Amino acid sequence: MIVPGDLPQLPNGKLDLRALKLRANDHVEAEGEEVLDSLGQMKKMSRGALSQTQVIHRCYTYWMLGVLLDHYCLCDMGPQFPYCMQLGLSHVKPWTEMLIRSIGGYQDMFGFLILGAYQDSQNFKNKPIRFRQSDLLVLILYLLNWSSGWRWYFAVMLQAKLLLVVGSMMRIPALLLMLSMLLLWFLPDRFYPGVDTCNPSWNLSPLQKRLFEVLFSNDMGTAPFCPILDHPRTLFIFVYVAAFHMGETILANVSQMLPSKPVYGAMAVAASMTIGILVAMFDYPLKFAFPFHNENLFTWWTLVEFLACTLQPLLLVYGMTFVRLNMTFWGNATLAVYVFHYNFIVFMGPLIAWVSFYMQWDSTGLLNAGIILLLCFLLQTVVGCCGVFILRCLQIAIAKVARAVPTCVL
Repeated sequence: MIVPGDLPQLPNGKLDLRALKLRANDHVEAEGEEVLDSLGQMKKMSRGALSQTQVIHRCYTYWMLGVLLDHYCLCDMGPQFPYCMQLGLSHVKPWTEMLIRSIGGYQDMFGFLILGAYQDSQNFKNKPIRFRQSDLLVLILYLLNWSSGWRWYFAVMLQAKLLLVVGSMMRIPALLLMLSMLLLWFLPDRFYPGVDTCNPSWNLSPLQKRLFEVLFSNDMGTAPFCPILDHPRTLFIFVYVAAFHMGETILANVSQMLPSKPVYGAMAVAASMTIGILVAMFDYPLKFAFPFHNENLFTWWTLVEFLACTLQPLLLVYGMTFVRLNMTFWGNATLAVYVFHYNFIVFMGPLIAWVSFYMQWDSTGLLNAGIILLLCFLLQTVVGCCGVFILRCLQIAIAKVARAVPTCVL
C-alpha cells in the first residue's frame, strides 16, 4: 500500500478518479512480479519487462528449433555441401529440404546474440560491467565440453563479455570496441593462423598443447584447431557488443514508430520467413562471415548477406510481440537444450533419414517436413525438461561456492 502526498483533483474540486487510476497503474507496472528465470533464480520484473521476456522466449523457442534442424539434418557442412546431407537425397522432395534449411542458419545465431546481449545489458543499467554467476556457469560448461564442436558459441559469449568488462574498466568507448572487432573481421585469413595455438609454429610441449586444446579447441574430432580468435568469431563479438550498448536505445526509438496492429506482425513474420526461403534458394551457404576467405575481396553482396541475417531475426522479434502463446518453458530451456542436444545427434540423424525414406510416397513433401519439425520439437521439450534440472543443480552448487569463497578471490 502507498500513501500519496496529494490526490489529483478536477477543476470543480472533486477527486480525479481517472488520474488516480493511471497513477495506480503506473505503480503496479513499476512494482511488477516475481518470475523464475532459466537458471532457477527468482527475479522481480515489471510488467513491461515481463512482456519483453515472453517475446524473447517465443523467439528463443523458434531459433532453438532451427539449431536442432541444422545439426540433426547436417545442414551447412561446408561449401562442398550446400544442402542438408540427411535430406539431400533423390527420394526427398527438394522443397522439403529447402524448407527445413530455411529455418536454421546464421539468422538463429544472430537472433540469440542480439537478444542475449540485450537481456545482459539490463543487468548493468548505470552500473560498471562485471562478470556474473551466469558467466561462470557458461565458462564451466565451456570447459566441461572441451571435446565438442558446438562450444564455439560459448567462446563467443565469453570473449564478448570479457571485451565488455575490459572496456568498462578502462573506460573505452563502445564505438571503439565495435570498430576494433570490425577491423579484425576485415583482416585476410593469412593473419589468423598466428592465433591458432595448435599451429606447429607455436612449438609447444605436449602438456602445453593439451592445455591449449582444452582452453581453445573448436573440434577435437577432426584436425586440431585451437584458435584464440578466428574470422567469424570477430563478427559475432561485434554483433553482441553492438546489441549490448545500442539495443535499448534503438528499441526505445523504433518501438514508438512501429505500428501496433497484429496484421503488421503477421507481415513481419512472413517477411522474415521469406528472407529465409530466398537465402536457402539462391545464396546457401552464406559466406559473409569470411569476407577474405581464400583471399576473396569484400563486395557489396557481403553487406547484403549480413543485413539479411540481421533483419531476419529482428522481423521475427517484432512479429512475436503479437503472438499470444506462452513459451516460457521452452524459452527457459534453451540453454539446456543447446548444451545437451549433441548427445542425441547419433540417434536423431538416422531417425530423420529413416522417416524421409518411408515418407517418399508423400507427393507434397509437406508431411515429411512436418514430421521432422515435430520430432525436433518433442526432443526439444524432453531434453529441455531434464537439462534444466541438471543446470539448475549446477547453478545452485556455483552459488554455494560463491558464498563460501571470499568475493575478492572471485
